[in-house]
Amino acid sequence: MKTKKQNLHWHNVVGYVFALFLLINTFSGMHLRPPLLIAIASKQVGIIPGTHLDSPNPWFDKLRRIHWDAANQRYIFSTTDGFYFAEESLSKKLTLAPSQPPVSVMGCNVLEPLGADFLMVGSFSGMYVWNPQTGMAADFFSGQPYRAPQGMVNPIGANTVAGFVQSNKRSWWFDYSGGAIELNAQNEKSTFSAMPDEIRKAAPMSLWNVALEIHTGRIFEHLVGSFYILFVPLAGICLMLVIISGFFLWWMVFRKKREKRIK
Repeated sequence: MKTKKQNLHWHNVVGYVFALFLLINTFSGMHLRPPLLIAIASKQVGIIPGTHLDSPNPWFDKLRRIHWDAANQRYIFSTTDGFYFAEESLSKKLTLAPSQPPVSVMGCNVLEPLGADFLMVGSFSGMYVWNPQTGMAADFFSGQPYRAPQGMVNPIGANTVAGFVQSNKRSWWFDYSGGAIELNAQNEKSTFSAMPDEIRKAAPMSLWNVALEIHTGRIFEHLVGSFYILFVPLAGICLMLVIISGFFLWWMVFRKKREKRIK
């Protein structure tokens, strides 16, 4: 009986000590995926001392892409804080590009030259043509000029650009969901060659990818469509309700026992 009480005691102690940690972990995890990600995607906070990002290197986890602009004899840096210009010797302070195309919080995945004056900028926010000299930016596919939206916006665009490759006179861009898509002279999409069945059958889905599909809720996409993005926030809310209600149930029992002891 004594052992049972001790086990229950330590069960309760560990439970209420870690309840706050689990709440913080759950609440923060809910914001790593849309739709709650939209609320914090453009927000910034200071670096917390002692954490992984607290590095003496000012470029730590900031640099995403570098392009040498031969026409203007300068570097163009793509960073987590935007695009910057730097002269060749890198001895002077970098200059923030006054007008920039949108780049997803996941970073710039494509930064390729289009002639002498333009760059192709691709990220999960889409693909854009950008003139660093004039600041002009337009959607690569539609040609519509880019206008910065107001308020909270979805960090994921219609075209989730994950990469770009050129081979001779042919080029492909890689959509995170749709795979490789060829770009032809008319700027129209055409499908990439299908993966041979021999390779597909010999290379089954990795356990890591299976875990990721479950973790993000995408495993339910074929059942509920785009509503699968609600899996993470709903699961988080349920877990928070369990933690909070469990803590208060314990607290009410603990308080009653303490009142009896006082009497």
